[in-house]
Amino acid sequence: IHLASRRRKGPFIAINCAAIPKDLQESELFGHKKGAFTGAHQDKKGYFEVAD
Repeated sequence: IHLASRRRKGPFIAINCAAIPKDLQESELFGHKKGAFTGAHQDKKGYFEVAD
């Protein structure tokens, strides 16, 4: 599907959703800003933003 799409030149990000702890799913998929929660010492792009 990826190779036949308009985005085939962009990155393909494979994600094992079962391996992401429930508490971290939102942060991993959508990213977060520095200070958003304890331990967020820097901004982090989520998988969706990286794949876009």
